[in-house]
Amino acid sequence: MNKLFTLTATAAMTLFFSSCVSNLSAPNRPSSAVSAVSPAERVIAERVYALINNEREASGKKMMRGHYGLNSLAQKHSLYMGSTLSDANHFGSENRAQYAYLKYSIENLSEMTYVVYGESEDPAAEAVEAWISTPSHRKHMLQSWDLTGVGVEILSTGETYITMCMGAQPLGAPRSISPLGWQ
Repeated sequence: MNKLFTLTATAAMTLFFSSCVSNLSAPNRPSSAVSAVSPAERVIAERVYALINNEREASGKKMMRGHYGLNSLAQKHSLYMGSTLSDANHFGSENRAQYAYLKYSIENLSEMTYVVYGESEDPAAEAVEAWISTPSHRKHMLQSWDLTGVGVEILSTGETYITMCMGAQPLGAPRSISPLGWQ
C-alpha cells in the first residue's frame, strides 16, 4: 500500500514540476507579435490575431492564445517568403511542425499564408477575409487549435507576407516524461 502511495505521489509531483518546467521553456506571451518586427508589422500581426479570434468566437469556438514560439516560427516563414518573393507557400512546414513539437510540445502544427500584393489599407483584414471566404481555410481555421502565432513581413515595394501558425498543446504529461513503472 505504501509503495503504491509513494509511486502515485511521485508521479503527481513529476507531472506538477514538469508542467512548470515546460511553461518556462515555452513561454506563452499575450502578444501575438515577435519583438523583432517593425511597429507596422506588429499592428498587422495583432489585427490578424484579433480578427481570427473574433471569427472563432462568433462561431462558438474557443479563442486561441498567442504563443511566443509560434510567433517566431511564423515570422521566420514570412521573412523567407518575402526574401524569395514567393507566392504564399508552405515550404518547410514539416520542419516547423517538428520543431514546434520538439521545442514547445505543440502537436498538429498547421499554418495559413497569404500575400497582399501592392499597397493595402488593411492587409490583415484582406488576409483574414480571404481565409474566411475559402471553405477549406475557414474549416481549418475553426478546428480545435488553442495556440497561434502570426508573422508579418512588409517589403519596401509594398507587398505584405503573412503567416499564421496554429497548434494544440496536449494536456497531461509531456512526452519526455515516462510515468513511473512504465518501461
